[in-house]
Amino acid sequence: ALPARPTFQKVASPSPKGDTRTFGASLGTIPDYAASAGAKGVVLSGARPGGAADLAGAKRGDKIIKIGRFDVLSVEDLMFVLGELRPKEKVKITVVRDGKNVDLTATVQESKQPMR
Repeated sequence: ALPARPTFQKVASPSPKGDTRTFGASLGTIPDYAASAGAKGVVLSGARPGGAADLAGAKRGDKIIKIGRFDVLSVEDLMFVLGELRPKEKVKITVVRDGKNVDLTATVQESKQPMR
């Protein structure tokens, strides 16, 4: 006899935690996953108040296309770049705002969230 079939249980999706990564580096970006799907770049739904991106002037609707020497074509690219950054590192972030490229300079912060 076969064991009983497992039952499917739907659970709520965890709330987005922002952009914490390996070295505890954070820009404080809050990606808009829906708007970023299929877009070349990562559209921001906002930036954490007082975070590096906020202090650099990032705004809701900005689309990140480059951080430092790395092109950012997807949320996965953003996560990779965050894994390469170190707290206190200065980095240039290129965003598209109102159809124009805008360069922002951010100082990477140490993440306040526990690393996983």
